[in-house]
Amino acid sequence: MRSARSLLPMLLVPLLLAACATTNRMPVTDVPTGNYVLVEPEQDTYMAVSIGEWAHSIRAGDDTWTGQHWLDAEGRLHTVDDIGECAGMEAVWTYQYSGNRLTMDLVSDDCPTREIPERLVYERR
Repeated sequence: MRSARSLLPMLLVPLLLAACATTNRMPVTDVPTGNYVLVEPEQDTYMAVSIGEWAHSIRAGDDTWTGQHWLDAEGRLHTVDDIGECAGMEAVWTYQYSGNRLTMDLVSDDCPTREIPERLVYERR
């Protein structure tokens, strides 16, 4: 009969593998850093985003907020606001960068009060 102490490493391996799988975050490297303006859907308020490798800032009219973003192992884009009622809640997107346009299609959003279109198209300026 094995002691509980000898079983401990076997019990920890699945936990460690699960933890690594959920924290596998990769930077967004296929979208050039810079400033982008929302072109679809058309908005009454000017909306722009400044994109870095791991972080972004969004300007909507006079309001500005920041957030983090990363890619998961499946290549989906995850975004999280730093502040506000949706702070820390992920939105997951598929995305494509072609020419000077970034198209994002919403897959899921953990924030029930965030009002966001299912498709966003930004143009690099």
